[in-house]
Formats: sequence, structure tokens, C-alpha cells
Amino acid sequence: MPRYLLSIAITLFLMVVSRTAGGQTSPPAEAEKPKTSILTHKGVKGVWFPLPIARSLLLEIRQCRNKNVILEKTSRLLELAKHRNALYTLDQQNLETQVETWKAVAQTQAKKLQAKTAWYNSKPFWFALGFVAATVTASAGAYLMYSISK
Repeated sequence: MPRYLLSIAITLFLMVVSRTAGGQTSPPAEAEKPKTSILTHKGVKGVWFPLPIARSLLLEIRQCRNKNVILEKTSRLLELAKHRNALYTLDQQNLETQVETWKAVAQTQAKKLQAKTAWYNSKPFWFALGFVAATVTASAGAYLMYSISK
């Protein structure tokens, strides 16, 4: 995994885990120990506590939900980054395979070209060699005929 993705994930994780969200801190609910009383409202018993404490608790609940959303989105981003990196790796392997194939093709064609342009495959070379061989053979034959006739 690239280093920048790891640093982003750590940063987001620390932001989610920390007690601050967007630079705002909420007072902890346990900072004050208010007197509570049990009330009955429409036949349901409940606990009463002061409004500022209720607001801070509500804010903490919302921040926890936001942190969970951020954590889920961060984990999804990490999954997508892993898939993208896997695709990049596959693309790189395919390119390396193509490069090896093209190298093999180039080497084969270079060998064919060398075989075609080799000096022993040259038509003028064989023509000249034949001409020289015929001339030497004819000269040797003429010399032998001349030496036998004397």
C-alpha cells in the first residue's frame, strides 16, 4: 500500500478517535454531577437532568454517529485504494509481458533480417564467385590442353 494512503488512513482514524470533531469540543457529561430525579411522564418512568447536560449528551451522540460515518467512509476508501492498486499491479504485469513479447519479436525479426542480408546470401557474391570459378576452370583446362598438345 502506498505510504500516502497509509498516512491518510492514520490521520482520519486519529481524527475519528479523538474527542474533537471539526475543532469543537463538547463538555463531558460526567464533568458535572447534577442531582437527578426520577419522574413519571404518561406512565413511563424516566430520569431528569439539566438541559445543558442533555445538550452536551446529544452533541456527543451526534459526534459518535459522525465518527462512525467517517470511519465507514474511510474504510471504504481504503478498500477502493486496495482494488485500484491491485489493478495497477495487474496493468504493470501485462505491460511487462507485452514488453517481453515485443523484445522476442524484435529479436526474431533481426535474425531474419541478418539471414537475408548475410554476405553468403548475396546474389552478386555468388555471381562473382561463379564467374571466377568458371574463369579459373576454363584457364586451367586451356593450360592443360596446351601442355598436353606440346
